[in-house]
Amino acid sequence: MRRFLPMFVLLCGFALAPSLGHAAEKEAAPIDSVPDKAVIYIVRQPMDSWEPGMISLDGNQQITTQRGTYYRWEVAPGPHQIAGYAGASGLVKLSTVAGKIYFVRHTVITGRPAGSVTTQLRQISDKEGQKLVGQLQPLK
Repeated sequence: MRRFLPMFVLLCGFALAPSLGHAAEKEAAPIDSVPDKAVIYIVRQPMDSWEPGMISLDGNQQITTQRGTYYRWEVAPGPHQIAGYAGASGLVKLSTVAGKIYFVRHTVITGRPAGSVTTQLRQISDKEGQKLVGQLQPLK
């Protein structure tokens, strides 16, 4: 009986191991352009700060991002500015074109003094942005 115990434990471990099939079956988020608008994706990596990050688009549309999420803005073509607000720094300027998609990585860093928040915003490549959107959840 003792001889079979290690084999039994090993087989039980395989039976209880999480299936990778569901992750592979996860449908990628659609990343579609809009003919008469530009699309800007704001992405926050899963390994970012737990703190929420507050940013604004052109000083009037504001969102609060969370780690592991993305947000999609459809905007009129032309110049746009995405900036941190409510004490957060960071700024990126885009000159957008209708029908094109842009990706901006939003990183939130907490530091000293305790409670201080720094926001970093950086435009990233289409390849990197599409990969991140596929790994993240939409901001709700």
